[in-house]
Amino acid sequence: MQVKIESLAAQPLFALRVQGPFAQSLGPGFERLMAWSTRHGLQGQWMALYYDNPREVAPEALRADVALTTATTALPSDGEASGIRWDTLAGGLYALAQVRVIDNDFATPWVALFDQALPASGYRPDGGPCFERYLSDGRASGEWLLELGVPVRKS
Repeated sequence: MQVKIESLAAQPLFALRVQGPFAQSLGPGFERLMAWSTRHGLQGQWMALYYDNPREVAPEALRADVALTTATTALPSDGEASGIRWDTLAGGLYALAQVRVIDNDFATPWVALFDQALPASGYRPDGGPCFERYLSDGRASGEWLLELGVPVRKS
């Protein structure tokens, strides 16, 4: 896995909080956000933001946001009632890795990033949410192209 360190600008987005095991909570969350964004004609890049480490937090307590990037700061009127909020992914220094997910196995690239590639980079996590940016739609095939992002600081 190749990791590059880049400074990213803050990214505005529409987000919906989900909680529980990632494999069970993200799909329904994305379905809700997709239906809502379609009703409003919104387009952007799809992302998932992760707030908890599954090695440290019980599966039922894991928090994530499913998100759609946006160029606007205006939340459509039914956003709050739908549980959707306008938010910002903080800018700053990130370790980025482009990965391919096979058979919907999203965990393996994350483990490789945290256990091998990130320590070898000379950087360490900085405590903010990690993200997945979906570069392809693998719902039908189970194969996805993703960009993983971890906020970092020099070791």
